[in-house]
Amino acid sequence: MNNTANLKRKLKSSFAATLVVMICLWQMAAHATVRLSNDWHPQTGVTDIELELELLETEGMIVTNKLNAVVSPPFGEPIFEPAFRLYIDEVTYYIEGAMFMSKSRPDEVCTALGGHDYKCKEGQNYTHKSHLLFFNGSFNPVGTYQFKINEPYEYFVNAMPAMGVYNKVRNELLVTVRYFPINQKAASKVSEIGSGWRRMTILFRVKAVDGKIEVEQDDTCLRNPNRIETIPDAKKALKACAVVRRGK
Repeated sequence: MNNTANLKRKLKSSFAATLVVMICLWQMAAHATVRLSNDWHPQTGVTDIELELELLETEGMIVTNKLNAVVSPPFGEPIFEPAFRLYIDEVTYYIEGAMFMSKSRPDEVCTALGGHDYKCKEGQNYTHKSHLLFFNGSFNPVGTYQFKINEPYEYFVNAMPAMGVYNKVRNELLVTVRYFPINQKAASKVSEIGSGWRRMTILFRVKAVDGKIEVEQDDTCLRNPNRIETIPDAKKALKACAVVRRGK
């Protein structure tokens, strides 16, 4: 009898332990992991990376041509930077930054006049917004996201200097953008170039759903707008915010 009872207790204990392990494994599997490649600086000669970048820019132009309001090259052509391989649950995607004047309505057209007036021939202001473009391993588009920057003025994004992973388990990325108000006085000498430019770093969560990429912008901790100029500074701010929120 005692042997039977002991055996039952062992079986129950073993089952409970197995169940805990299974739950832990399920929880790990339920959270996708995201990472970016860090090998996008080709050496001499034509490399696979260079070919990938060329394909990305070609496909990026196809995507942005449908979204870009500007119809008068060379003014208004999209700026593409940065670009990375993006791995979600070890499935390869590509992520590319793109800056251009996105249409405010499907039929919007802007003939950019050039110079420092930031005006369109049609009457509206000529602006640049920042976007993330996503492609699958075959370079087919699988998602587009336009950043939300809550400035009280119209602005022109002229760079996306940095992109990095914040929390790979929560699929969190940080991206730094640089922009300036379009109504500010143009630089009249070299020493004034860059005066009035702002930097902001933004937290995003990305996930793959049925082969498409969905993006969530989270401004809870970093605020919008912010003046966080680098990804390391944004990471510090997020960690400090997490400590405060846990203490509430």
